[in-house]
Amino acid sequence: MALFRTVPGVDCITAWTVIAEIGVDMSRFATSGNLASWCGLCPGNSASAGKRHSGKTSKDNRYIRRVLAQAAWAAARINRKRNFFTTLSFRISSRAGMKKAAVAVAHRMLSIIYSMIRDGSPYRENGADYFDRIHPERTKNKLMAQLQRLGFLLHLEPKQITPKQLSC
Repeated sequence: MALFRTVPGVDCITAWTVIAEIGVDMSRFATSGNLASWCGLCPGNSASAGKRHSGKTSKDNRYIRRVLAQAAWAAARINRKRNFFTTLSFRISSRAGMKKAAVAVAHRMLSIIYSMIRDGSPYRENGADYFDRIHPERTKNKLMAQLQRLGFLLHLEPKQITPKQLSC
């Protein structure tokens, strides 16, 4: 219970429901994807003749689906300090909508909970700038384009790194 409460958006009822429904033995599920599929938090993958059909999620375990969707909404709406789930929700909702973003955040929460139960490790926050850190070139291009749309003329040079900065 204490491990689960460290995840943003998860409270006592969420933790109780998850433990009651999936238990603490993760040997039943080979991967977090198997658990997400069992909980009904995976998008459908129906295609025929190169045409994608509906990507609706299945209705497998309605209790976990509901409680994790509520936790995802709560985690995405934390105002006092932005976190990884807030950033993930904003990124997905900008192109797919708020409801699909809530399901995607719930899916990510479930995969994190799976690894927490399996390994016994605490939650480690990736931070709101996680996507900026893993794709710095993409972030630079996006910000440059935004400044150019506002009418600024840009000239960027890479920062010079001294040998003192390299040694820790």
